[in-house]
Amino acid sequence: MELPRFLVVPALMQGALAGVLCFVPLLDSLGYEFALAHGLLAVPTGLVIGLGAGRALTRATAAFKRALLYALVHLAPPLVLISLNALRVRNCDYMQGLAFYLLLPVASALYAAALGVLLARLLAGARRSLRMLGAALVAAAPLASAVYTLYSEPPVFAYDHLWGHFAGSLYDETITLTPALLAFRAGTLLRLVLVGALLLLWEVGRARRGVVMLAGALLTLAVAGLYEGSAGPRTGFRVDRDDVLAALPVSERRPGVVVHLPPGVPEKVRTALADEHAFRLEQLRARLDVALPFEVHSFVYANAGDKARLMGGRTTMIAKPWLREIHIHDPVSPHPVLAHELAHVVASAFAEPPLYVSARGGVWVNLALVEGLAEAVTAENDLLDLDRQSRALREMKAAPDLRVLMGPAGFWSQAPRRAYAVSGSFVRFLLTEHGPAPLKEAYRRGDFTAAYGQSLDDLVSAWESHVDVLALSPAEQAIAAEAFRTPSIFARPCAHVIAGLRRHAARAAPDQAVA
Repeated sequence: MELPRFLVVPALMQGALAGVLCFVPLLDSLGYEFALAHGLLAVPTGLVIGLGAGRALTRATAAFKRALLYALVHLAPPLVLISLNALRVRNCDYMQGLAFYLLLPVASALYAAALGVLLARLLAGARRSLRMLGAALVAAAPLASAVYTLYSEPPVFAYDHLWGHFAGSLYDETITLTPALLAFRAGTLLRLVLVGALLLLWEVGRARRGVVMLAGALLTLAVAGLYEGSAGPRTGFRVDRDDVLAALPVSERRPGVVVHLPPGVPEKVRTALADEHAFRLEQLRARLDVALPFEVHSFVYANAGDKARLMGGRTTMIAKPWLREIHIHDPVSPHPVLAHELAHVVASAFAEPPLYVSARGGVWVNLALVEGLAEAVTAENDLLDLDRQSRALREMKAAPDLRVLMGPAGFWSQAPRRAYAVSGSFVRFLLTEHGPAPLKEAYRRGDFTAAYGQSLDDLVSAWESHVDVLALSPAEQAIAAEAFRTPSIFARPCAHVIAGLRRHAARAAPDQAVA
């Protein structure tokens, strides 16, 4: 039997992607990242399968069943390839990876295929270009909604029935299956059943098809909406600003800043933390010589778990400069990362929309400059300052090349601690040698030559000369060797599994810590 083209082409596309990912660090084993990548591709491939089945078969319910079967079949090649790849790449938790594969690409492909069949029926007599336009709109609308939610609301995670689940910050290494993801995909299954019911109505309601389909569509939307409205906030896959504010009902206001806190924080701590916010804000404003025509909102969560549940960053403190807000956990003063996160928001005063960070064209973020500035203007919590850390990295031949680091993807590929140290040292050098004015211009435009009258290469060479004259003691060299021994997440096998085990060990009660 000859397989239809609308199955073969999507299967080949998924297989080709898997073949490439088998040789990409972090994506070369069955885990969240591999599943996420195939889930993104599963949207167009699933829609193609659904459209093809919807046009090839006469009965709507038969097309629905065939589309679901083909959606499953076309995701078999990636699973086979990545499973075989486990013979050459360590895979520490195959079963969790398999669960992610079922919950991300498989669930997305099934839903996309079902929508494709429905679209094929609705546009049965239309031209191919109109069907393709309809499919593009079906795919683009929820993606645009998810991106807008990420932009406008506190959470850094996203859940979408077509596009799957984005877990949030790359630096949060603990990515595991959560009740929120399971509850969300239960909603996807509900939608799948409802689309199947709509297609059944299509068959049985021929006499008054328009009225029947309209009533069915309204009922479908109502049922899906009721589930999401009730289960979403309770399980955590639908969280907005109101939910965050409800969890942090206590507020302390100081000039230029509002601090949102959980209940139960002692008044002495609340006052000290709010005063520290105001003090750090004024320090940063003066250091960068900038006026702040806006009010900063700081959300301080009781612990990392609450922050993970409400906005997605478990171990990572996060700023959203375009919203003029920061999200940190542990209400203590002095706070170890408060100044760093506030620096991102202060820098937004001289950055451009829409992200209000250093970015070419508004979207190509120079993360080394963004994080480097925040590191440069805040005091170190380490035994070595930024310059001595950078000197140690250069002696160890482990320093990231700043010329690469300042590129679009250079920062992400490096071990965070190394990238932060080198970027911070470089930006502090620029700030000390040339003052804040050219730094702000470089931050705004992403163009060092225009801001400094020198190329990035020349500026980096001057910085290298600056740090290379430093002499480190044997003790400092030993401190640096220990501090920087952890490589990038891309270079570590089983990074998520190990992070999860460490988290579990940290939560163990004293009587559980030793057998």
